Amino acid sequence: MKPKALAGPILTIAIAVIPILLWLPNGTKTDPIAKIAALSGLALLSFNIILSARLPIFDRLFLGLDRAYRAHRIIGGTTLVLLMLHGALITARYSSISLLSGYEFLKPSLDLALMAGKLALGIMIMLVVISLYVNIKYQWFIITQRLLGALIFLGGYHALFVPGSDIRSNPLLLAYFTVLGGSAAGLYIYRSLMHKSVKRKLDYAVTAIENKQDITVVRLKPLAKALPFYAGQFAFFQFDSDAVDAESHPFSLSSSSDDEELRIAAKSSGDYTARMPKIAVGDTVQVEGPYGQFSFSKQTGKQQDWVAGGIGITPFLAMAQKLPANYQVNLYYCVMNLDQAIFLDELNAVSAKNPNFKVMPVYTDENQRITGKQLAQSGAEEYLLCAPPSMMHDLEKQLTGLGVPRARIHYEDFALS
Repeated sequence: MKPKALAGPILTIAIAVIPILLWLPNGTKTDPIAKIAALSGLALLSFNIILSARLPIFDRLFLGLDRAYRAHRIIGGTTLVLLMLHGALITARYSSISLLSGYEFLKPSLDLALMAGKLALGIMIMLVVISLYVNIKYQWFIITQRLLGALIFLGGYHALFVPGSDIRSNPLLLAYFTVLGGSAAGLYIYRSLMHKSVKRKLDYAVTAIENKQDITVVRLKPLAKALPFYAGQFAFFQFDSDAVDAESHPFSLSSSSDDEELRIAAKSSGDYTARMPKIAVGDTVQVEGPYGQFSFSKQTGKQQDWVAGGIGITPFLAMAQKLPANYQVNLYYCVMNLDQAIFLDELNAVSAKNPNFKVMPVYTDENQRITGKQLAQSGAEEYLLCAPPSMMHDLEKQLTGLGVPRARIHYEDFALS
C-alpha cells in the first residue's frame, strides 16, 4: 500500500485513540471498558459526520471520495458496535446486582441525559438496519443519513450531562470533544439545514439533452464562475427540474477540462436516471466539486491500460482529450455490441490524432472478454478501471493473482450508499 493511502486510516485511528489516552491518567475506573467504548464511539461518530460533509481534504487523505465513503461505512459500523458494547456493559453491571436493577436501568426515566443516550442508541440501531437491509428510495436514504448525523446532539448531551461524566470533569477531554463534536455539529447544520442558503456550489444551466440507447447525455453552461477540474474527476449535480428529485447525485465529468461547457452522461439504471431524459433545456443545475483522484495524471507510470465497462467510459472521455503524447495507453471499451459503443467515434477521432492512444472495443455479445492475463501481458505500468463493481473487483483479483502490485490498480467505485 502506498504511504499516502495510509493517511486517512491513521487519522481515523488517532481520533478514536486520543480520547482514551486523555482519559487514562485521571478517569474514574468504574466500568473502564464501557467508558473506553463510549469515548471512542463518540469520537468516531463525530468524525463520521465530519467525513460525510465531502470536504476536499478527505478526498485527498483517503485518495478518492469513494474510499472516504467506504471508510465512512466501516467507521459507522464500528461506532455502532462500540456504543452497543457501552450500553450492554452498563446494563450488565446493573443486572448483576439484580434483574430488577437491570430493568429499572433500561426503562424510561426522568434523567434526561440518561434518556438521551438510550434514545440515541435505539435510533442508531434502527437507522443502520434500515440503511443496510431495507430497499428504500434514494431520497429516503438521504433522510436516514441526516437523522444519523443528528445523533451527535443527543450523544453529546448524554456524554456531557450523564451523572459521573468523565468528559465534563476532565478539561482536556472536554476541550477535545468540544472541538471534534462542535465541528461535527457545525458541519451537520451547514450541510443538512443550511445547504440552500449557505453553499459552495456553482450555478449552471442545461444547454442540450441527447438520448442515445439508454444513455442520457447532458450539456451545461456556467451562469457565472465555471468549475475547475482535471480529467477523470466527478462532481455532484443538483437539478432544479420537475423531472428529477432535488437531491445531489454524482456524475463523472466527460468533457475536456478546457471546454467552457460541462458534459455528463448517465445510464438509465434506477428511478432517478430513468427520469433524466425529461430534464429540459434551460433547467438550472447546482454543481458541487470537483472530487476524485482517478486520473492518468495522478499515476507515476506513463504506460497504462484503461478498462471501461459500459457507462464507465465517461471519465476516460475526458482523459483521452487531455492525454499528452508521451503516454502510451490502451483503452478497452467493454460493451454488449457496436450499438452500445455510443462514444466510439469520438474516441477513434482522438486516437487518429494521437497514435499512442489505442481504442479496442470489447463486445460481450460476441463472447469477447477482457481478462487480467490479457492486461498483464500488455506491459502496462498502471491499470485504470471504471466499470460495474463486480467487473472491477474481478479484474483486480485476477491481476493481483498474476503478481501485479495492488498499488498499480486504480479505480473509483461509486456503488455507494
